[in-house]
Amino acid sequence: MKTVPLGELIKLQSGFAFRSADYVKKGHFLVRISNVQQNQISLTSPKYVALDDKTRKFALNEGDILTSLTGNVGRVAKVDEANLPAALNQRVARITVASDKLDPCFLYQFCSSAAFRDALSRQGHGAAQKNVSPKQIEEIRIPVPSLAKQKQIVAFLDKALAGIGTVVANAEKNLANAQELFDVELRRAFDSLADSCNQLTLAEAAIDFGRGKSKHRPRNDPKLYGGRYPFVQTGDVRNSNHILRSYSQSYNDNGLAQSKLWPKGTLCVTIAANIAETAVLDFEACFPDSIIGIVVDDRLTTEFYVEYLLQSLKSTLQSKGKGSAQANINLATFANERFPFPSLEKQREITDHLDKMSKNISLLKANYSMKIDELNVMRECILHSAFSAHLINAQGK
Repeated sequence: MKTVPLGELIKLQSGFAFRSADYVKKGHFLVRISNVQQNQISLTSPKYVALDDKTRKFALNEGDILTSLTGNVGRVAKVDEANLPAALNQRVARITVASDKLDPCFLYQFCSSAAFRDALSRQGHGAAQKNVSPKQIEEIRIPVPSLAKQKQIVAFLDKALAGIGTVVANAEKNLANAQELFDVELRRAFDSLADSCNQLTLAEAAIDFGRGKSKHRPRNDPKLYGGRYPFVQTGDVRNSNHILRSYSQSYNDNGLAQSKLWPKGTLCVTIAANIAETAVLDFEACFPDSIIGIVVDDRLTTEFYVEYLLQSLKSTLQSKGKGSAQANINLATFANERFPFPSLEKQREITDHLDKMSKNISLLKANYSMKIDELNVMRECILHSAFSAHLINAQGK
């Protein structure tokens, strides 16, 4: 099957370097790298700009194909009516058809394939994160059967991928429902306590309660790192599942000297960026002041009871952190807040019940996630077949 460089068939445009000072409350939705997810444009953390004569050419149209040029390069999404009005930001490229030999839907399916992403990934350069240029996209070769065959392939893909999309959507809904089921039970467990037991502040229920320490500036000074003392960050807490068993960095003796080593069993609570994420340390560790450490008084409570308690209040705590450039809460958020602390026997009853439910929900979520992964692999296999000579020839028969 004949292949040609994409540059012979497409028009490619890089986005404009809008500044944060250009953001407005209402205007064109600015499509940034983070908004370009595979096969969809995410509306998370939307920013808006007003276009003028200089930037009007960066206004997007329905059907435009977008791809990321930095980081996780090669993610592809199509602009639909719901995204408009929208504008193209830097490090995002717009791909449009510039030849009557290429069907726009065929182009989109090709750009959505692993073949396109892998080709870009191989060409990406940069140590910290990959970058690709418009020219490198133009050099990628695309199979070009006749327009009739292209339309046949698109029809085949639309039918096959629509079915997979429906099953994936159902699995994702079930995944969300499983988490919601646990969240409802979590809130119910603590709402039922109400005022029927002792009410304590977190400081009153702990023998040590405070923020982590990382006094040295700059914080990323290499002379602090690479030793035997685990250094836990907010992302580590967020990515754990109740118990924090791994970490991404470590301090040496210099790092420890300007920080604090918290004991195994410390409950970590994030208060900046990733607000109200919680985990119990499975080892001694240091952490920065974006994490609160709670070493519970075991005469009054357990770290696992308090962890579940704070998880039941997660949405409330997160709402208190909104309003600044980076969401955050602090020790004062907890200073006067009183929480229910029933007898230790009742606390164990609650945590045992939630542990069992959490385990069952985790199994459900793992099954749904595996199903979604398998369906995505199937989707990639279908796309791969679609752009191989085998299927192109088969569709032509």
